[in-house]
Amino acid sequence: MSLKTLIPKEHGAWVILTLPYFVGATVGGGISGRGILGFFGILLLFLSKQPLHLILKMNFSEVRLQRIKKGELWQAFLLFLGCGTGIFLRLIFRYRLGDLIKIGLIALFLFLFHTYLALYRKERTLIGELLGVALLTISAPVGVVLSGGKLSRGTLILWLLNVFYFSGSIFYIKMRKKAARARKKIPSFPLNINLVKECLAYIVLLIIILVLLVFTKGVPVLVPLAFIPMVIYILWSIIVLRPRFEIMKQGLIQTSLSLIFGVLIIIFWR
Repeated sequence: MSLKTLIPKEHGAWVILTLPYFVGATVGGGISGRGILGFFGILLLFLSKQPLHLILKMNFSEVRLQRIKKGELWQAFLLFLGCGTGIFLRLIFRYRLGDLIKIGLIALFLFLFHTYLALYRKERTLIGELLGVALLTISAPVGVVLSGGKLSRGTLILWLLNVFYFSGSIFYIKMRKKAARARKKIPSFPLNINLVKECLAYIVLLIIILVLLVFTKGVPVLVPLAFIPMVIYILWSIIVLRPRFEIMKQGLIQTSLSLIFGVLIIIFWR
């Protein structure tokens, strides 16, 4: 079995996992030695997902995976899970980071729920993908705690901001795929409303949530500005929507927008 088999194929997931972690670590107090160790722990736990899902597919579906032995998958899963868990147990007991236990319990619940959906091949549904984003972005509060912060209301809001932001890519990609399946010239907005209504609903909901957070002093007043580049890009894509969908190009654009979001959150959070 090659190492490539064990690497999650969702390339965007790496950004959704790592960027919130470093944002959380930066706003929480700065990256330290234990923060770097915790980052490797997160990567190992993330890598444990792929062999587990392959095992579930082999056991509970009609999928047959060639050149892959179930025993090797179990070894990879237990290795990644054991090493990742061991790192966090060491951090918890050495630095008395009880908040990591609370975050771990939340992550475990999300992981089990997402695995349940994967068992029935529903991880690609809207609920499944939103759940996946919530699970990946929980790295943000982990970064905060490992950098010396606490699991506070502000930490949870930082996590939710990352969930809200990266959920936008779900609606955007679904819109572009629907347009690609149309295979014909798409009418301009608002005549293309059936293709873009989910994205518009997401933007409206996002604005409402951000306004409420500002008025309740849940976030600094400038934090919503971090969402502007992404919102502008989605709105522009709605206006000039085309059936052609270039995965590589969109991946680079989404990654660039995410980096801008992360930098702006760090700047405006202080």
